Amino acid sequence: MSWIEVDYDDAKWLWVPQQWEGMPWPGPAEWAEAFAEAWWTLADVEPGDEEEVARLRDALLEFATRAGTVFPGQDLYLYLPDPRQAPVPLAVWGLAMAGERNDRLRELVRSMDAEAVEAPIVELFRHPHLGNGLRAMRYFTDPGDGTLGCSLNYAFRSEPHGVDVLVRALSSDVGRLAAAAQDMDELALAVRVRRDEDR
Repeated sequence: MSWIEVDYDDAKWLWVPQQWEGMPWPGPAEWAEAFAEAWWTLADVEPGDEEEVARLRDALLEFATRAGTVFPGQDLYLYLPDPRQAPVPLAVWGLAMAGERNDRLRELVRSMDAEAVEAPIVELFRHPHLGNGLRAMRYFTDPGDGTLGCSLNYAFRSEPHGVDVLVRALSSDVGRLAAAAQDMDELALAVRVRRDEDR
């Protein structure tokens, strides 16, 4: 069996647990409290007041509470280089390999999405472990409130493992996601597919 490993920079990224058994925290509330305080303690900036710590705690709690529903079967990471800003979610997951490679990767990065505001910008993305994949920036309007959103999508195929790998970041702050693209690229490049015997 294969599994996905991400060697992420823990000064910028926070992994969100979806199961709490065996974790040091009994549940999402305790996890959010601990990491909000820790993130501010390690930051190069001081919180203006206790409300800033509480805002981060509440944001982390919302992601931790909803992760299993909104991101089922996916590993969720929060981009958080500055605790004053809202976390940007990024999901990583593997799917059973299916279809012709190029068609499948274009489908996974949503290159032909009819809901996109404009045709997504699709580029070749070279990965040191997964080979050539695709990267696409996609702009869309939220069907609920009509606001503009953005997703940055990466897709790869690992034929030795029989897995198609998808990495997707989502944000309603289009400028922020565009500005963070290099950090998003670095995380995508840190993804590897392993076998159980590699542990």
